Amino acid sequence: MEFILIGGAIALYFLPTFLGWHKANGFSILLLNFFLGWTFIGWVVALVWATSAETKMIPNPPRPPKPKVKPSKAEELEKLASLKERGIITQEEFDKEKLKILES
Repeated sequence: MEFILIGGAIALYFLPTFLGWHKANGFSILLLNFFLGWTFIGWVVALVWATSAETKMIPNPPRPPKPKVKPSKAEELEKLASLKERGIITQEEFDKEKLKILES
């Protein structure tokens, strides 16, 4: 009989923990209930927290990608001239690519 009373008292003491264990803050409810449940206010706060509805966070909407800015013809020609000066492309390739840039 004593075990039933003690078990019932422990179950009643940890009622907020049992009710709120499935929540995202279940462990926090347990800690509040364990450390402050002996005060009636702590127990009531834990019970209210355990039975209150969870608010769902709405994530920030994804930002649209920045539009790609096409480099100007002058910038493209500078890059092309740099490639030619470093010997990466030949004069023929330079002239061919220069024509493409100027015609576009």
